[in-house]
Amino acid sequence: MKALWNLSVIIMVFIVLPVMAHAQTSGVPPLSQPLVREGTLASDLAAALNIGTPASEAEAESALSDVGIAPRNGWIADYPVTPDIVGELQTSINEAASGGRISMDNNAALKAFQDIMFGYNLSVAADVSGAGGGETSAPNYPDSESVNDYYYEEGPPVVTYYSPPPDYAYLYSWVPYPFWCLGFSFTGFFVLSDFHVRRHRHGHDEFITNHFHDFRTGRVIRIDAASRAQGRTFSSSTAGGAQSGVPSATANSGRSCSSCHYSVPSAGGRSSGFSGRGLSGGGGRGSFGSLSGGSPGGGWRR
Repeated sequence: MKALWNLSVIIMVFIVLPVMAHAQTSGVPPLSQPLVREGTLASDLAAALNIGTPASEAEAESALSDVGIAPRNGWIADYPVTPDIVGELQTSINEAASGGRISMDNNAALKAFQDIMFGYNLSVAADVSGAGGGETSAPNYPDSESVNDYYYEEGPPVVTYYSPPPDYAYLYSWVPYPFWCLGFSFTGFFVLSDFHVRRHRHGHDEFITNHFHDFRTGRVIRIDAASRAQGRTFSSSTAGGAQSGVPSATANSGRSCSSCHYSVPSAGGRSSGFSGRGLSGGGGRGSFGSLSGGSPGGGWRR
């Protein structure tokens, strides 16, 4: 089954990538990856795959989880969709279709997923060749003259596939996950270690963040991109005596954030209703403040 899946994805990549390369307008993937919340993707994906009639993001996440469609460590509504999440969803969609847990066959289900991603301008496909997965290098953005201007004027991108300028490199975590985007191969990507982005969309404010408040423990938990790509979800750093791999606590500073649902990827999946709050970063990472003076303790917010 795994071999057939690998073959199907390889075939899909060779079919899709020329189309993606033809459709691009800038010639290369952008410096900043488009940000799409996992909760937004869950709602659109449940509708596209005809999975129930969910009335909310949390219901969509649970409906998808019930048929085994989820990132391997669950849906996290306010976290951005990154290349590793795309790859994990490709796998779970294929398995759900192969197992008859959804009404669509493999080709139709994967095409529906790709159509959604095209609509987000997030044309990413997992690289299943097995080459380069352990490398820790990344290319420089071709238009090097515009990089510093972008970081200074727009702020560090939350997700980027290119090496950040040296002055900003300490803000990022590197995730060694090979993937394709617009016909270009990347060995991994960078994600800000601390971020909390507010934007206006469809008449309301939404947040994209790597923090949420776990009401069961009272902790505000930082999602670590590198740990999540390995299936651990949370920061592997220790804080307050926590063991490696165990969620570390940070202090709550009272900023409000949108609901961060968390739905587990198993039969009978549920949303546990985590909601995030702005906070001061723990473990030496500092607060959600704009970058100031190049201090390693500064976080980033918009």
